[in-house]
Amino acid sequence: MVGSGVDGEKSPLFDTGCHLDPDEVILHRNNCHWIILFWPAFFVVFFLLPGFVALSGVPARGGSSGGTFVLGTVGAFFVALGASVGFTAYVAWKTGEIILTNSRLLLPTGIFRSEITSVKLVWVKSTTVRLSLLGKTLGFGTVIFSQANGPVTYLKKIPDPIKFEKLLRSQLTGRLKSADLIPEPEELSSRA
Repeated sequence: MVGSGVDGEKSPLFDTGCHLDPDEVILHRNNCHWIILFWPAFFVVFFLLPGFVALSGVPARGGSSGGTFVLGTVGAFFVALGASVGFTAYVAWKTGEIILTNSRLLLPTGIFRSEITSVKLVWVKSTTVRLSLLGKTLGFGTVIFSQANGPVTYLKKIPDPIKFEKLLRSQLTGRLKSADLIPEPEELSSRA
């Protein structure tokens, strides 16, 4: 896989082999930036802390059995809620991919009910990169492209959006050079 952003590993839930045309080549494949896990991680901590505090009070001596049951139930509820928020966010992050081939852009999403958005590159009319200050610092942003038939697509919180947009643009103009390929993850981490 030339220019893969995921170290050549296959997606856990999406096999591109059955969705590619015979002459299609994957140029870039990556998940969204890890920053999308920030708020879910905040809520995991927000729910787990009171849950564990409540559960730690369950074995206290001298308490009533009804109070211990309520405290244990509340603690278990908060722990389960925190765990489910964390699990859902992680699975959504791992299954939401961005796959750029030599002829189209594939955006598979979903776990139980998968949806694959496919955009042919010949339909893409223009591209824009949007970077916030935090995005510039942490290396993520939004790539916006409009299609000839009208719709505008936002690829939010993708890693290294300038390189991705450059690769996308080079595919649109048909002039792909090896210097335009997105570096492997170990190359990105060595820059930090």
